[in-house]
Amino acid sequence: METIEVTENLPQSKRPEIFVLGAFDGVHLGHQHLLESARAYAEEGMDTAVCSLPSSSGLTSYQDQVRLLSELGVDRFYYCTKPVAVQELINNAQVSRLIVGKSTAAELPELEVPVTVVEDAEHQGAPITGSRIRELVEAGKMEAVQSMLGRPFELTGVVEKGEQLGRQLGFPTLNLGDINEYAEVKPAVYLGTVQVKQAYYYTLISAGYRPVVNGSSYKVEAYVMDFSGDLYDQEVSVKFLRHLRDETDFQGLDVLVEQMKKDEQYAREILGLA
Repeated sequence: METIEVTENLPQSKRPEIFVLGAFDGVHLGHQHLLESARAYAEEGMDTAVCSLPSSSGLTSYQDQVRLLSELGVDRFYYCTKPVAVQELINNAQVSRLIVGKSTAAELPELEVPVTVVEDAEHQGAPITGSRIRELVEAGKMEAVQSMLGRPFELTGVVEKGEQLGRQLGFPTLNLGDINEYAEVKPAVYLGTVQVKQAYYYTLISAGYRPVVNGSSYKVEAYVMDFSGDLYDQEVSVKFLRHLRDETDFQGLDVLVEQMKKDEQYAREILGLA
């Protein structure tokens, strides 16, 4: 997939395109519905192009968008870093048809190309939107998030060296850095999976402020089950499957360790590993 960052004017495309316009803030099931509609109009020798408008939903990073759209068979990805005039985009691309969702269409001016307005995909009677999914992420409702994203919510970051308190307590964790692009997950403990290169493991994820040790900043840490090794400075992807319990200010480290043991046992029972 060809990727083009649009900072000023869109470069002239060399092939006719079915042009899909939207926020693509999450590449959720609503966006995938748009892409399915676009393929119905694509003819031989014609590319499917996505133009992602600026968004602050925090459901994906730029790298996530590139990977997901490539997996969905998009030929060209225009990534807008600031608001742009739609007519200018169309003037510079060989747009055969513009595909937009109903909510985006309401904001469009009159255009000189055929426009197909696609009904918004819905979940539980309401349109699937990035803002709706973000609210669920911030509430820790990970099963509901997955039902609209079409996949688990995922954070990709670089493992940083922390205070190594988890190692001292018998629960060594990965401290995930470089995740400022993402929405802030509700402070809680979650069951998830982690990808380390080509390997996958179950993990207990702790998101929050670590009140037991007087933490002052928000962190996401992952205890990788049945894994040992040094992953500092490596990029890992953590997926959230379900909420286990809210973050709690336990009275001392001993109480915290006992709860962490219970969390792991509960997770293993859920996963059939007990």
